[in-house]
Amino acid sequence: MCDIMPTIAEDGNSSQGDRDSQVSGEGNTVEDMLLSILDERDRLMENFQEAQEQLNYSQSRLCELEREKDCLSRQLREKIPEDIAVLAKDVQYYRDQLMEREDEIQELKAERSNTRLLLEHLECLVARHERSLRMTVVKRQMSSPGGVSSEVEVLKALKSLFEHHKAMDTRLRERLRAALERAAQLEEEVRLSATDRASLREQLAATLANIAASSGNGVSAVDADGKKEAGGALESQPPGGPPLNGGEPAGARDGGRDAENPEGTNYAAVAAAAAASAAATERKLVEVTEKARDLESNVSTLQKDLGRAQDQVTRLQRDLRESEAQREDQEARISTLEQRYLAAQHDATAAHEKANRIGADLISRDSELKQVPLKSHPFSARCTLYSAVSEERVSHLKIELDMLRNKNEDLQVMMEKYQSQEGGQPSSTASASTTSPFVENVAGDQHESTIKAMKAELSQADDRLREVQAAMAETQAELQRARQRERLNEDHSARLTATVDKLLLESNERLQTHLREKMAVMEEKNQLTAELDRVRRQMESIQSERDRLLNELDRLRRQASLAESLDFPGLNSEYLSIPFRL
Repeated sequence: MCDIMPTIAEDGNSSQGDRDSQVSGEGNTVEDMLLSILDERDRLMENFQEAQEQLNYSQSRLCELEREKDCLSRQLREKIPEDIAVLAKDVQYYRDQLMEREDEIQELKAERSNTRLLLEHLECLVARHERSLRMTVVKRQMSSPGGVSSEVEVLKALKSLFEHHKAMDTRLRERLRAALERAAQLEEEVRLSATDRASLREQLAATLANIAASSGNGVSAVDADGKKEAGGALESQPPGGPPLNGGEPAGARDGGRDAENPEGTNYAAVAAAAAASAAATERKLVEVTEKARDLESNVSTLQKDLGRAQDQVTRLQRDLRESEAQREDQEARISTLEQRYLAAQHDATAAHEKANRIGADLISRDSELKQVPLKSHPFSARCTLYSAVSEERVSHLKIELDMLRNKNEDLQVMMEKYQSQEGGQPSSTASASTTSPFVENVAGDQHESTIKAMKAELSQADDRLREVQAAMAETQAELQRARQRERLNEDHSARLTATVDKLLLESNERLQTHLREKMAVMEEKNQLTAELDRVRRQMESIQSERDRLLNELDRLRRQASLAESLDFPGLNSEYLSIPFRL
């Protein structure tokens, strides 16, 4: 539409003149519009040709960079040894072998420490019981000098066992030293291979950096040329923009005149072709930007993967710290268990010493008990002799007593006969008494002396019989006391033997329990060490994966930078800012 509406004249002449001036003005505006369209088409064609040239230059540069990259990769392949995969496999194999040998060394160390503890304990026991064993050996040799004692054989066997274990320890130390030397050699080889790989990586990174720097310089030059041309195109436009707004109302008001003018249609076709070519160029630029966005999305996904890998690394580090804390706790528990084991070993040694004292006391009591029959044998022989003599004397006294009783009875019978004779013959007795008083007195004195002697002998026999009975009672009481002492000694020795057996059993059980606890702690420590090694290997694998992801991210960033350098941002903004209106 026109900005100022034409005035309507009052008469017909003025209106006709105005119409002619209006037609001439519209023709001038159409000509100006066509001229501006042609100028714009020329500018677009020039810009399109320049864009085509820049695209061809960038493609040729990209081909050159690809060829240079292929050349560098070929040189890198030539420099890298062919058997690097075999070397990596060998290094991994030797590393696994080294870890297995380290595990075996740890197991052998644990077994060696356990064997050393057992040998030390056995040696302490032998040292404690050596005196009693030697005393027993001496006693047995004294009792049976022709026999060979088993304790001597036991001591010889223990000495040979100690020597054998010492030889095994020396051989194990030699094997351990050889394994450590081999491990150091393998570690040196691994370190050399790692340095070689690091140098190769540095060379590759330097070559890639040179490629990226050269490509960045070329693309920056291309971008500067495009921006200059775009600025010139913008400056060549008219100040009010392309005069396309006034064309549509003019054509709408006077369509017959546009149809009669063939040059306008030709100009419109040319403008449509220029717009189509500009749209094709814009589509190409959009495709390039889409590729750049895809590369950016790939870079973002790789960054996310890298973030997840870093999170996993932090989580594994936290797990490693927790496992370290658990290992420290286990070491603290092991130290406490070792202290408890030492305390229990001290208690066991005290119990063994007490048992040794009790055993020595028991041996002395046993020797005393063995000497009791020897001491009581002559006493029992004397007792039997005394009993036999006393029995003989008692029998002899019984015989004498019987004889005395018989004599007493005979005397009583004789006295009765004499009294009866005296009562029956009073005259004779009177005459006899008168005739022989001296004979009667003599006979009475003899009879009284005989009775007194018999009574004295009877009293003596009774006294001797009582003495013999008292001696027999005393001998029987002594024998009873000796038997009672023997029974008490037997009971005491049985109680001592039971106590010693009980103490030895309890000490053995305590030692077995402490040994089992020690073995369990050692197994748990070995498991924790294996778990730490496994976590360390996982950390190494995650670190290698992280390095690989970082390398991939750097490669994608370089590709994205190359794609962004080929994106032509100045040209894209220029074409997007130009309005195409027909």
